[in-house]
Amino acid sequence: MTQRTADAVDLLLGDVPELEELANLSLAQCADLAAQIRAFLVRTIVQTGGHLGANLSSVELTIALHRAFRSPQTRIIWDTGHQSYTHKILTGRAGRFGSLRTREGLSGFPSRSESRHDLLENSHASVGPGWAYGVAVAVERPTVVVVGDGAVIGGVAFEALNAIGYQRAPVIVVVNDNGRSYAPTPSHLTFGEPIDGAATTANPAAFFRSLGFVYHGPVDGHDIRALDAMFAQALNDSLPCVVHVRTQKGSGWPAALADGAKRMHDVTPHAHAGGGSGGMSWSEIAGRVLCEAAAGDPRVHALTAAMSGTVGLDEFKHRFPNRHHDLGIAEQACVAMAAGLASQGRRPFFPVVATFLTRALDQVLNDVALHHLPVVFLLDRAGLTGPDGPSHHGMFDVGMLRAIPGIEIFCPASAEDLQHLVRDLLARDHGPVAIRYPKASPGPAVASGLVRAGRDACLVGYGSTTAFTLTAADILAEQSIDCSVWRLRRTHPIDSALVRHAGTVPLAVTVEEVSAYSGIAPHLAYELHSRQADRYTRVGSHTLPDEFLPHGSRAELLAELEFSAESIVRLVKQLLAFTP
Repeated sequence: MTQRTADAVDLLLGDVPELEELANLSLAQCADLAAQIRAFLVRTIVQTGGHLGANLSSVELTIALHRAFRSPQTRIIWDTGHQSYTHKILTGRAGRFGSLRTREGLSGFPSRSESRHDLLENSHASVGPGWAYGVAVAVERPTVVVVGDGAVIGGVAFEALNAIGYQRAPVIVVVNDNGRSYAPTPSHLTFGEPIDGAATTANPAAFFRSLGFVYHGPVDGHDIRALDAMFAQALNDSLPCVVHVRTQKGSGWPAALADGAKRMHDVTPHAHAGGGSGGMSWSEIAGRVLCEAAAGDPRVHALTAAMSGTVGLDEFKHRFPNRHHDLGIAEQACVAMAAGLASQGRRPFFPVVATFLTRALDQVLNDVALHHLPVVFLLDRAGLTGPDGPSHHGMFDVGMLRAIPGIEIFCPASAEDLQHLVRDLLARDHGPVAIRYPKASPGPAVASGLVRAGRDACLVGYGSTTAFTLTAADILAEQSIDCSVWRLRRTHPIDSALVRHAGTVPLAVTVEEVSAYSGIAPHLAYELHSRQADRYTRVGSHTLPDEFLPHGSRAELLAELEFSAESIVRLVKQLLAFTP
């Protein structure tokens, strides 16, 4: 390695990175730099966990981008944000990668608090073109958006691309086409994986040109010489333009290329392997339950928005390929298709990360609920999700869903709960229904309704909070405070039997892993107020704060937020001691 290249690598791991230096490197030095970054990413991320395969595909692309464009004078927007690790390295954050996705550590996505080179923090896909359009109009100069990992086929991306092309906005759209999101991208706008070598009917050039873009490509996204030339051409040509870059997900790491399911899109930290309960996750349980349901009922269909493996549908896909539907990163289309299926007598289930369903609330409201259709939404990763951070915590969906007429929301506590619930729902002909469960393993079977009786207060829990309420009741009993515990299976509409029971004690406290004010406490208080004539039951709640929460492990965040049995005990004692 030459001294100049050594200096460049030292620069990455040193204190004062200078992006301007990249343009002065020779192609050989750039190749050495890319190899160093790729080795650094593999070595680091297998220890910390994070999005590995996606970032191995974008190393040379990112180097070339920063050679061609001067950030932050030219804004480079990353969509999806999880492909930005090399960007973080080149903008001075290599030394913090040991803390990646840990509490107080480096975010796994672009973060405005980390760097002036980061703009779009939201890790939800397909919003980048709209951001780029807005930025370009505001600053009146070219703006770059890198759209990768299947995000270009999201409906909101199409909408923005149409506007950019029609208005001739100065936007350079870099399509990082590795043929995948997790699984292969279902679209003719992708050429597929470069390693496939299969013939394709894709004609993305015609699509983009029809929208008003100048089209450049496809270009080898691992060839810095070709990328340099293509970006120079884009800068000298009229805008808007598309630079179509073909990359290989997991490039440079044989273990990723051997992973046929998702090219090691994301990996868990080796240092924490074997942690947790060791049982099956809720995602795996949900997939198994849906397979059992589909085996006995040909009406059952399962839909996914590019996350079949993540939400537990791989076995379903294998066993029932004609009833498994992957629409790509398109939650709105998934819900609309589910409505269409249900209107014809089918029973669609849509497992989706809880925070992603909020992108399709209009369809839930007007396509499903308005038509009273039996669509079931399996909301995976409800509550605190951990290292993915604020855009992934599933804590706001409940407050939004409660406003939809006719919807029912369930929170099972055990695998048996979910099995019985799915069986019950298949016998019904109306909906919608949402079933929420956390990024964790199910707990043991627990009876629903009144689990234990008490006279001083009633603790109300469900799903992941059931164990907290039971433990808190035990601690309070040792202090001569007699609490009943009520375990809900359905959280909306509120159980009238719970309201009647809560009216027999002076205090009811709900324990909910949702944002403040979006849980059942306000509804319980309203029902108690409207039903009681001669006494008043105080209602308290123990929830997550009404704010965007940081990244960190689930256990760390629960501890930091004082979400524990001990904090419930303190709240109960405080409320019982209060006299209005």
